[in-house]
Amino acid sequence: MKKVKLNTATDRTRRLISYLNDLEACDRDRMSSDGKYCMDKIWKLLGLPTHDELPFGTTDPFPRETEFEKSQKEEE
Repeated sequence: MKKVKLNTATDRTRRLISYLNDLEACDRDRMSSDGKYCMDKIWKLLGLPTHDELPFGTTDPFPRETEFEKSQKEEE
């Protein structure tokens, strides 16, 4: 069976990542443990780092979007 890969080149996927990033940035502290676990599963499904995997002290306000851009360049 062929592994299904996320089509990360679409504008919808880019917007989804942006919206999820915004949601987590403003609400992570208020999320339950189950909510945080689900967010981490979503990031893994998208092939992006979870909250705990992000580098601390980064000056990049959107580190997952930066990771997403890097992955796009590697695929080309």
